[in-house]
Amino acid sequence: MVDKATSIIQKIAQEKVKFIDLRFTDLQGKFRHISMNVSLFNENTLLNGITFDSSSIDGWHSKHPNLLLIPDIETMHMDPFYAQSTVAFICNVYDPITLQPYNRDPRYTAQKAIDYLQTTDIGDTLLLGITTEFFVFDNVHCTISPIKSGFALESTEFLQNGNNKGYDSHAKSSYTLPPQDKLHDMRSEIVSALNNIGVQITKYHNQINDAQHSFGLQSESLLHASDNLQKYKYSVHQVANSYCKIATFMPKPIASHNGSGMYLNMSIHKGEKAIFTGNQHDRVSLKGLYYLGGIIKHAKSLNALTNASTNSYKRLLTDSQSPTKLTYSTHNHSASCRIPYENKSDNKSIEIRFPDLSANPYLAPAAILMAGLDGIAKKIHPGKNIDELSLEEQNTIPRICISLRESLENLDKDREFLKVGNVFDDDQIDAFINLKMKEVLKLESSPSPVEFEMYCSI
Repeated sequence: MVDKATSIIQKIAQEKVKFIDLRFTDLQGKFRHISMNVSLFNENTLLNGITFDSSSIDGWHSKHPNLLLIPDIETMHMDPFYAQSTVAFICNVYDPITLQPYNRDPRYTAQKAIDYLQTTDIGDTLLLGITTEFFVFDNVHCTISPIKSGFALESTEFLQNGNNKGYDSHAKSSYTLPPQDKLHDMRSEIVSALNNIGVQITKYHNQINDAQHSFGLQSESLLHASDNLQKYKYSVHQVANSYCKIATFMPKPIASHNGSGMYLNMSIHKGEKAIFTGNQHDRVSLKGLYYLGGIIKHAKSLNALTNASTNSYKRLLTDSQSPTKLTYSTHNHSASCRIPYENKSDNKSIEIRFPDLSANPYLAPAAILMAGLDGIAKKIHPGKNIDELSLEEQNTIPRICISLRESLENLDKDREFLKVGNVFDDDQIDAFINLKMKEVLKLESSPSPVEFEMYCSI
């Protein structure tokens, strides 16, 4: 490790790097950073890290705020956006006194989930592919005060905004070419930036909604995929900002439009074998069905981690074909889980459709993995595919949570599966629940414009 650290320091010097950026993720999932002059960055710093004051970070301990950031050497990359030459590392967080990993560090939780998988004899690798959606606006106006509240969105793709030409006067559809697709060049620039930092995009396009876009991230191991998701979100925000626009991964910014989701495609491998491949429904193995069964059983608890905003449930409640039914399917988009068609029948995967980008990129996949492993351990069968049920039977299928409050209550009650193998612990879960309940209470205690429209004349 010392030799590798020396090699990295030498490479940084050869590349004439001026600054170092140390990045980490908080309990919310927010990507944060601390920068330092390259002249102060040496082998000792690389191997032993730097301390920082975390007291201002919501959800982390305020009584013992000093923590330690230690770079993960494998995550080194040149930042493609900074004006000054800067190398960035994604870091793990440690207690500076005990030198043990910090239990509320989400990246540590994801690593523990993989470590636990490898002790089960079920598999040794989880591959995670991610499809994301987001909106891009020209401007977002937001006003919140005791006597004034509201927001306004602007986009050149909205018929109501800007100097729209005749070709924009009809309803937009997915996959349109320019000039209707006004932000193709912006999306391509995002992909170019991601290529430079080792994040591979499988495909990207505009969506049927005005100002909405979709990107698919190549499947990687869980920790690598979660790191890539953080780098991806950062790059989208940076490129949009360079175009004087605002990108948002908010699940439901526009009431009349479908929201933005995050679709997680998972497969577990043991050596070269994909364990979800078999002879059950649509060539899925029995273990694959049990994995689905665990996710469906714990879905309402998972919602707190996979749909971690009050806004998330506006997408799930109102979107057409929203993935709210606790079942699985091959084609039906109302099912919370899907068995995708695979070109290679020996590499079967499972898609979890209800998450969104308010989720912590490390905690959400780790929690889903733990739910699936619980399903395999307890042989929880998910029942019939929704496509095999009558309409009357489909109407009796349970649904996912309808609010963040409900999901947090379910997480509080149903958490034991997360604590197996010490992957999650009560301190971390309680901190997350308390953090999110503050958001719930803030929304519930604030009058909204819609309430004034409905009730002002009382």
